[in-house]
Amino acid sequence: MKISTKGLGLIKEYEGCELTAYFCPARILTVGFGSTGPHVKPGMTITESEAEALLLNDLVRFEKAVNELVKVPMTQGAYDALVSFTFNCGEGAFAESTLLKELNEGKDPNAVAKAQLPRWTNGGLVGLVRRRAAEVELFCSGGAATAVANTVNITAMQTTLLKKRPEPGTELTDKEKIAIAPGKAFSGCKILKEENGHKLLELPGGAGAWFVFPSHWTGFVPQAGPPGVSPSGVVAPGATGPVDLKVPY
Repeated sequence: MKISTKGLGLIKEYEGCELTAYFCPARILTVGFGSTGPHVKPGMTITESEAEALLLNDLVRFEKAVNELVKVPMTQGAYDALVSFTFNCGEGAFAESTLLKELNEGKDPNAVAKAQLPRWTNGGLVGLVRRRAAEVELFCSGGAATAVANTVNITAMQTTLLKKRPEPGTELTDKEKIAIAPGKAFSGCKILKEENGHKLLELPGGAGAWFVFPSHWTGFVPQAGPPGVSPSGVVAPGATGPVDLKVPY
């Protein structure tokens, strides 16, 4: 998932925008919409468009953190609110929070947000009280939940690999890959995420999480017949199907 315009607007409203670098209350050099890091130099000034670009770049890691840490379906509003919270409080705080724990336990998400988000106000600071209230409202704003994990039964169609990183097999060490023979099957695999053309699966039986190259396996997309082929066996005009590329995936 990616943050929406509404979520981005909330972050911009409560972060505020300073075009000249300054030291925040924690004595961290900051510029734009709360951007910090080695790129921020004392006395530097930026434009509003540069501040927007910095914010979008900074948000990538917080979007990634929410996508990876939350294991239950989220509405867009819930996702936006959690990205805002994580941007404000940090990935580590979110990862160790009761908020995340109770969401992943499957408790009522709106009830969890209403109970847990208001706790993060640093002793009742007015600005944080208002921000947490806005995040709760956004979190509970409705919409269809998007599942971040589902379950599939897969079977290898050819010799392939289980991988610890979504990279070509030639770039992995022996400890980072396991060779799989055609016909090998895994049932009840949980899809955790997609990255670099691969899917990260939690394998059954405590086998751990491994990346797979989807086109080497059956089971990801239910099909009545070969892709691009009609029931009569005639290839549909303009249809495309899997291509067996001779690359080390």
